[in-house]
Amino acid sequence: MSFRLISLLCFCLNGRFFDAECLNLSEKLIDSLILYSLRDTDPALRKYKLFSSEEIAGEVKSLMKFEIERIQSKINKRLIFLSKKPNRKINHHTDINKYCLPYETRLQILADNAKNKISHKAFIYEAENIIRKNLKGEGVCVKDVAGLLESTLEKIYYKQGLEFSEFLLNGGCKDTFESNLYETVSEIVNNSNIIDKNSNKVQSALVMSIRDLLYSSSIDAKSYLRSLSRTYQMLFLLKCEPKIVDYFKSMAGDMRIFVCTSILIPALSEIYLDPQNQRYWSLLKSAKLRGVKLMINETILNELNFHINRSKYIYETEYENNIGFYSDGSADLVDQILVRAFIYALKEEKIKTYDQFLSNYITVNGSQTKQELIDFLAEELGVEFISDNECKVDIDQSDFDALVQEVARYKKSEEKAKADAKVILTIYSLREKNSESKSSLHGYKTWWLSSDTITHKAVSTLFNEKYPVSCYMRPDFLYNYISFTPAKENVKDAYKNIFPNMLGVQISNHIAPEISASIRSAINSHSNQLDGRRRAKIRALVDELKSNPNLKYRNRLKSFFQENV
Repeated sequence: MSFRLISLLCFCLNGRFFDAECLNLSEKLIDSLILYSLRDTDPALRKYKLFSSEEIAGEVKSLMKFEIERIQSKINKRLIFLSKKPNRKINHHTDINKYCLPYETRLQILADNAKNKISHKAFIYEAENIIRKNLKGEGVCVKDVAGLLESTLEKIYYKQGLEFSEFLLNGGCKDTFESNLYETVSEIVNNSNIIDKNSNKVQSALVMSIRDLLYSSSIDAKSYLRSLSRTYQMLFLLKCEPKIVDYFKSMAGDMRIFVCTSILIPALSEIYLDPQNQRYWSLLKSAKLRGVKLMINETILNELNFHINRSKYIYETEYENNIGFYSDGSADLVDQILVRAFIYALKEEKIKTYDQFLSNYITVNGSQTKQELIDFLAEELGVEFISDNECKVDIDQSDFDALVQEVARYKKSEEKAKADAKVILTIYSLREKNSESKSSLHGYKTWWLSSDTITHKAVSTLFNEKYPVSCYMRPDFLYNYISFTPAKENVKDAYKNIFPNMLGVQISNHIAPEISASIRSAINSHSNQLDGRRRAKIRALVDELKSNPNLKYRNRLKSFFQENV
C-alpha cells in the first residue's frame, strides 16, 4: 500500500498547475513523442515521408492506444518551438506545412535501431537461457519459454512498473519491488497453462530468473531493461498506469458535481458544432461515461430556463432586425452566447429561425420547459435533476444573508447572487451531512463545476476559516484527470504493445533524461514519510488539483476552454 501511495502522490505532483518545473517536464514528454513519430520521415520522399501536425498526433494516438488530452494543441505548440533556431531539432517544410527530422538525426536513429535489434536479440537469448536453467533446477519443463518470458516482463511492468523502473534506473525501491515480486509472478503462473502440481516450482524458477537478470546478467541485458523502464516512465506520466487508472476511476465514481449554467449554456451552444469542437458538451458526456454523477438542482434549473427564454427576447429585440449584418462576419459582436451560436449555425445554413434553434432544447412558449430541460440534460449530457427535498440540507440563514450581500457587490442582479449563494451553501452542507472531511484518498466528493469566479472570491473572503477547501471544481481537472484517464482495457493493450519488444526500446531513445530525474525526485521527497502523512498529502494535493484555491481568481483562473487550440 505504501508504494501505491507514493506513486499516486508522484503523479499528483507532476500534474500540479502553474508549476514551471512540471510544465517543462510536460513539454519534454511531448517533444519525445514528436521525435519518435517522425523517426521514419525523409525529405527525399516529400509526398510520403513528411508528416503534418495532424499526422504526428495520429501516430502518437496509434502508439498509445488511447486519447491524450489536448494532444493536438500541445503538439502544435511544441512543433513551433522545435523547428526554430538556435536549437532546431526538426525541419519544417513551410510550403506544404509538414515536418521531418534533420539528416543527422535520421542517421543517428538508424544507428540506434541497429543497436536496438542486437540488444533485443541478445537479451531474449540470455533471458530464455536463464529461465531454462532455473526451470531445470526445479525439475520442470515449459514448452513456450519465450512466451513465458514475454508475459513475465509485461506483467512486471504492468503490476510493479514504477518500483521496477526506479530500481533499474536509480537503484531505489529495491525492498518494495522484492516484497511484491512473488505475488506478481504467482499471478503470471496462475494465468498460464502450467499444471497445478508444477506451479510452485515454476514460480520459484521465475523469481530466481528475474533476480538473475537484475543482479547477474550482462551489461547488454541490463541496458535493455533500462530502456524499457524509461518507456514505462513515459507511460506513467501519460496516466497510462494501472494503479492510477484504478484510482481516478474510483474517484470518478465517488464524485457528485453540480453543474453551473456557466458550463451548461456554452454546452448547449455547441449543438451544431462538429464533435471535435464540442468542448463543453464533450467534457460533460465523457465525465458521465467515467462514472461521475453530474447534477442540477432547482436553483440551477430555474436559472437555465430563464436564460434560454430570455435569449429569445434578446434576439427579437436586439438582433433579429439586423441579422444580415451579424451573420455577415460580425457574430463576434453578439454578447448573448446562444444567439451567437445561432448566428454561426444560420450562416452555415444548418438552421433558419431562432425558434428552431431553441426547439432543440425546449418547446418555444411551452408550459413545461423546465421538465423538458430536465429530460434533455439527462438524456443527452447525463446531467441529473435533484430536487431540494432530495438534498435535505439546512442552510445557515446568517451565512446565506452574508454571502448574498457580498456576492451582490460584484453582480448586478440580487436574484443571481441569491441563486449562487444557495448552490454554494448547499454543497458545503452536503459535504458536512455526508461526513466528507473524513480521511479519504479521493478528497471531497461534492463540487460545483463552474467557470464563474466572483462567488468563489466572495466565499473565500467571508468563510476562509469555516470552509477552507473550495467547492469550485476547475474544468481542467475534470477534463485532464477524469475524462482523459485511459480506460483499463486501453492500458492493457498499450503494455502488450510495448513490453518487452523492439517498440519499447525504440521509444526510449527519444525520451528526455529529465523525465526519470523528476520521477525519482518526487519519490525521494516522500519515501521516508509514514503512510498516514502520505495519505493526508495526497488528499490535499487532489483537492488542490480540483480547485487550486491559491489562484488569484479571474486573472489566473484559466481553463482549457479559454486556450488557443
